[in-house]
Amino acid sequence: MNTLRISHISEIKTNKEKLWKVISKSGNLNFCHPFCKENTVFKWGNSNSLDRIEYYSGLIYERCFFEWNDKLGYSLIIKKNNLSLAEVKWQIIPPKNDSCELLIQLDIIKNSLLKNYPNFLRWFIIKVIIKPKMKSYLKSVISGVGFYAETGIAVKKNQFGRNMIFS
Repeated sequence: MNTLRISHISEIKTNKEKLWKVISKSGNLNFCHPFCKENTVFKWGNSNSLDRIEYYSGLIYERCFFEWNDKLGYSLIIKKNNLSLAEVKWQIIPPKNDSCELLIQLDIIKNSLLKNYPNFLRWFIIKVIIKPKMKSYLKSVISGVGFYAETGIAVKKNQFGRNMIFS
C-alpha cells in the first residue's frame, strides 16, 4: 500500500489514566477536537467501535476502529463512502513524572486520496498542501486533547488556529 506517514507527539500534563479516560470517552471529539462540528457515536468501547466526525468545513468521515488497547491507545481507519483514506493510531506514551505524551500517527493512503489527480500533480499536492496542513492538524488535535485533559474545559472552534481543510 502506498502511504504517506505524518505524525505528531506532544506532552500532556496529566496522568496516563486521565488521558486514557479523555481519549476513550464516547463522543470525545465533541470536547477536545478544535475542528469537529459533531462527533456521532454508533458503537463504542472496543475494537469494533464506529463513529462519524463532521468537520466545520463540511467534510464528513467515518472512523472504524480495529484495535483497542485499554490505557494504551487505539487504531482506526478513516473512511468516506466505504473508501479507506487513512489509518490512524492514537498512542499514550508511558508517563514521565506527572505527565505523559500522546502520539497520533496518520498513514494516508495516497492512491485513495489522490486517485483523481494526475501523477505529476500528486507530488506537489502532497508536499505543498497535505503534509503541512496535516502536520498542523495533528498538532491542533493533540493541543485540544491536552487542553481538555488539563482543564476540563471543552475546546472552541479553531482554538489553536485555522486549517484550510477542516475549519
